[in-house]
Amino acid sequence: MHTEKKRLYYLDVLRVIGMCSIVFLHFSVPGWWQTDSSSWWGYNIFHSGTRWAVPLFFMISGALFLNTQREMPLKKLGLHMLKLILVFSVGKFLYGQLAFFTNPDFGSFSISNILRGFGDEMRNSQFTYQFWFLTALLALYMIVPLLRGFVKNASKQEIMFFLTLTILADTGLWVIIQYCPIAIFTQLAQQFSFTYVTGYIGVFVLGWCLSNWQLSKKTRIALYLTGGLCVLWVLLYSVYAAKNGGSTDALYSYTMLQNILPAAAVFTFVRQLCTDKEPLKIVSLLAKTAMGVYLLHTLFTQLIRITPNLWQMVYSHNGIWTVPVYGGLVVIVCSFFTLIWFQLVKWIQPKKQPTFAVSREE
Repeated sequence: MHTEKKRLYYLDVLRVIGMCSIVFLHFSVPGWWQTDSSSWWGYNIFHSGTRWAVPLFFMISGALFLNTQREMPLKKLGLHMLKLILVFSVGKFLYGQLAFFTNPDFGSFSISNILRGFGDEMRNSQFTYQFWFLTALLALYMIVPLLRGFVKNASKQEIMFFLTLTILADTGLWVIIQYCPIAIFTQLAQQFSFTYVTGYIGVFVLGWCLSNWQLSKKTRIALYLTGGLCVLWVLLYSVYAAKNGGSTDALYSYTMLQNILPAAAVFTFVRQLCTDKEPLKIVSLLAKTAMGVYLLHTLFTQLIRITPNLWQMVYSHNGIWTVPVYGGLVVIVCSFFTLIWFQLVKWIQPKKQPTFAVSREE
């Protein structure tokens, strides 16, 4: 089976939206912790209102890797996995060398200190806290052949059953633990763990579903409304937690329904909006830099954290404008460096020699 490799424009748009949202999310974190600040509301809008961007990227990956109309031989999948391992290792090593500039205890530049910086970054992830996404993708890639077979051969009802169990399991347990008035049910729920068969697997498969199933207008409207209500609930609950000292760990979990539904709503809305639309070159160009921006942007956010003057310039004002302005600048700069890297790789790679078919008559 040979299929033409063609970029799906709505996935490019989703990449750009997700890329900007994640940068805004990470940019808002330091300001969000300042709960006594008058500008906290602005940071909370971005900190709580962009959590859906992470499951959105898992959906994009699922839409691509589970697409049975495109070939995915084991060799190709293995190369994708190898790339993730290389990016993870090299990124950890390079970010680890920033310790020489940010930690005065490191002293002179030496082989032992280079290895020490690499080891510290592997353990502490000061600059690479976002690299967990790479390891999660690697785990999902391991079962891609199984999931491709599942979505190809399973009925729609079987897939819906799978999604219901995998996506609702974490949220359902949390609701029981938090709100069930019967103690024995709460205690029983605390002993259950569906992590090994739920989590991002359901979100991954959901991306394929949203990419291949045509939802009715009523279903889309219901999804938009519930997604919007989920974002509003997360925003308001975070305000309550900030004032009363409550925990937001489960609320912000990327495998919880309140973050998955908004991601599904954004995915569906953009797919519907971009149908039969002429692709914009700038969008496709930025989409290609999404992974580069994801890997690079924490360099800037962390440098701002450890530089008092930059910290004062960014976080002494209302987050409602500082997050999109400075976050937007970081997206532009990281995209620029990523494009330069692409050009260098393209320039270094040997050019393929043209091949000529030779026919012979018999």
